[in-house]
Amino acid sequence: MEIPDIQYVFIILCSLNEDFDGIASQISAAPPAQLTVEGVTARLMGELDRREACAISTPISRKNEERHMQTCGDTTAFKAAKRCWFCNKQGHFAKDCRSKRKQSTPKSVSVRQSRSSAQQPASYRKDRNEPRAFHASTRDRKRIKGAKWNSFIVDSGASQHVCNDRSLFISFEEEIGNVHLANSQVLQSLGRGTVKLDSLNITTANCIYCPSVDNLLSVRCFARQGITVRF
Repeated sequence: MEIPDIQYVFIILCSLNEDFDGIASQISAAPPAQLTVEGVTARLMGELDRREACAISTPISRKNEERHMQTCGDTTAFKAAKRCWFCNKQGHFAKDCRSKRKQSTPKSVSVRQSRSSAQQPASYRKDRNEPRAFHASTRDRKRIKGAKWNSFIVDSGASQHVCNDRSLFISFEEEIGNVHLANSQVLQSLGRGTVKLDSLNITTANCIYCPSVDNLLSVRCFARQGITVRF
């Protein structure tokens, strides 16, 4: 049974904390045709960037405010008034959030392994020029079966294709990189290139070759190619 894109959108919106109620209401009020996973992800990424920019642009005023509260002997009340929009806890702002630093991998490409794997969500990082990945709350994936080549997983959280079989590449360039897992394990990628999926009549360009990670097909990459993925 195919689940419409709009259902995944509302899964993402419902998983946001209360600090995102405003942007969630704006998104949900949009015409159904505009409620795509890629579109909503882009808006949320923009909102995160805007909030981070605001947090960075006013450090002096916050320090002055805290210094004033300390002078008045009410530091505890000031700290209690702080609230992090990332973890929704009091006592700090998002820019100082430990949970945010642990989960975020700036300027990296995220990939995720299958549910059957014991390894945790991972990120691919060659250097600091790689684009940052947005970690959506949904983990919807579906394994493609019946193909002539190894089974692949369509992952709405991955932002880049990954293949563990060198023989599936029709073009290949050696390029050593690392795949960083959430459990601090580091796996090595050996290159990237193009994989042609004959049974689906599509070509996945710029696919990472990592023998130790499940085969992943990125919904985001397909969207950039104009390919619609239905689960």
